[in-house]
Amino acid sequence: MNGKVDFVAIATPLVERGFRVTPVHPETKMGVMKNWQKFQLTTIDDIRKYAEYFPHHNVGVVGKRGVGRHCFLDVDARGVVERIEHDTKQTMPKGYRVQSSPPAAGAGSNLQRLHERGLGRSRGEPGGIDA
Repeated sequence: MNGKVDFVAIATPLVERGFRVTPVHPETKMGVMKNWQKFQLTTIDDIRKYAEYFPHHNVGVVGKRGVGRHCFLDVDARGVVERIEHDTKQTMPKGYRVQSSPPAAGAGSNLQRLHERGLGRSRGEPGGIDA
């Protein structure tokens, strides 16, 4: 690759793991499609089709609440996972870690734990995009 983001290379393993994805503007977290929350690619054929239009775009994982959906925990500070584990006496499920931007001095990396438990957000809001 020539230093550019490869939409197919990023999106394919995510779709293969059951995630719903959408094209995201390069170097941002903004969805390309007008209604990105409702626009989700779920097959390898979808990925290839849209790669023709967005070959060097980032990939956003679209979270939707509901039973059988993925659960996202977005942590932006160091020590939060450890504190949760200490306070609950439970071990956080293993998942994927994603760093969306270089951490600032003293800040934690952006940690996402993706777990198939189908938990919704606390206020009943649909899930968001963070890739």
